[in-house]
Amino acid sequence: MRLPKISVIIPTYNRLDYLKEAATSVLKQTFDNYELIISDNHSSDGTATWGRALARNNSKVRYFRNKKNLGMVRNWNVGLDRARGKYLSVLNDDDLWEPGFLQETIKILDKKPNVGLVFVYTSIITNNGKSRQKRVNPEYFRVFKRSKEMNGVECIKKFLTGKWQVNMPSSILVRSECFSKLGKFDEIGLDLEMWLRICSKYDFYYLDKKLAYWRHHDLAYSVMSNPIDYFYERFRVLDKVIAYNYSKNDIAGVFAIKDKAYFKYRIQLLNTIFSSKNKKEKEELWKIYRLYSSSTTVLKDLLRGKINNILLIFVNLIKFSKIGAKIWN
Repeated sequence: MRLPKISVIIPTYNRLDYLKEAATSVLKQTFDNYELIISDNHSSDGTATWGRALARNNSKVRYFRNKKNLGMVRNWNVGLDRARGKYLSVLNDDDLWEPGFLQETIKILDKKPNVGLVFVYTSIITNNGKSRQKRVNPEYFRVFKRSKEMNGVECIKKFLTGKWQVNMPSSILVRSECFSKLGKFDEIGLDLEMWLRICSKYDFYYLDKKLAYWRHHDLAYSVMSNPIDYFYERFRVLDKVIAYNYSKNDIAGVFAIKDKAYFKYRIQLLNTIFSSKNKKEKEELWKIYRLYSSSTTVLKDLLRGKINNILLIFVNLIKFSKIGAKIWN
């Protein structure tokens, strides 16, 4: 029996209508040597009946249903365990591919053994599948005016200084060996942290062809929808990436990169705090800011970040003074 060259994993939970569209976009691929693994996280919406029927009628499809809900990260990793391909992609159950996604991305990995993953031009689609004709996270594509190969370590440096971020999993084809050598998805950072881990050992390739679609809708999972979760996760990812790539003995180097890495998110955090109208949310966000700030960074953040609010500056300076710290803590 010929093993598939590519394993496509669709983790899913109670989104049957979207899942059908995602699976169809895989089954329409022009590249033929692949398997489609549907990893059902104990859905209750008819996914099991549909998935089993699809697997019976199509030899490329393998359907698995977890005995209980494992949570998102463990469900992704269970899918990895079942994959048999040399290359692998995780397609979110509400996203879509153009028919040429696998054909175009596999060409790059076949030709460039030093490249760990390929990611593509991705557009946003609405709830009903209509394209918004817009790249996802367009601010991160400023340096990508064309298809290009990128040094992995340089990508890490750009991420830590806020100049770059790789796209979501639905836009990526990755070597399976990356997971066997570097481990699986982690609860902290999920796909983002995984791609950055791969950066430490492999190069990246950006393919400037619109081949993937990210669906924007109310039920879409995104840590960015909750500011508290978003900032906690981002700072923890920064800590993990720095620890993974910088020697503990290089105290000056670690301090310098942390200062640059934290700055962008501290400024975002201050702006979010200042604009939030939710008292509880503000309190939690201030806790995060305290955790990743010090008395020496407050004024620098507020001035460099161009946060033009005298009262906010005054309050923060008081809170980080020796007297204020007793009240603050």
